[in-house]
Amino acid sequence: MTVEIAREHGLQMAELAANKCGDDWKAEALSAFKRYAGAVNTFTTEDVRKANSEIITGGDPRAWGNIAQQAKRAGIIEFFGYQPVSSSNGSAKVLWRSLIVVKKPS
Repeated sequence: MTVEIAREHGLQMAELAANKCGDDWKAEALSAFKRYAGAVNTFTTEDVRKANSEIITGGDPRAWGNIAQQAKRAGIIEFFGYQPVSSSNGSAKVLWRSLIVVKKPS
């Protein structure tokens, strides 16, 4: 499997997982993602998921990947690199940069 095919497969699985959670969950999760991006400059999707553990995904955390893609398309975040995450045994996951972070006065 090529990297591009694996990426596309992952995006499809994330979309299916999010669709199973329903429209209300997707709206709540996107709102939570936007709030997090408004406060933190760089982060992973796992960081957002952990900070919003009360938003239940029905057992499939891949649903948050779809929310990250929605946030990217909405201009809330952009790709910034990779960072190891604990949910994937330390393997590298996308590091996002907020495009809406509110800078605190110095």
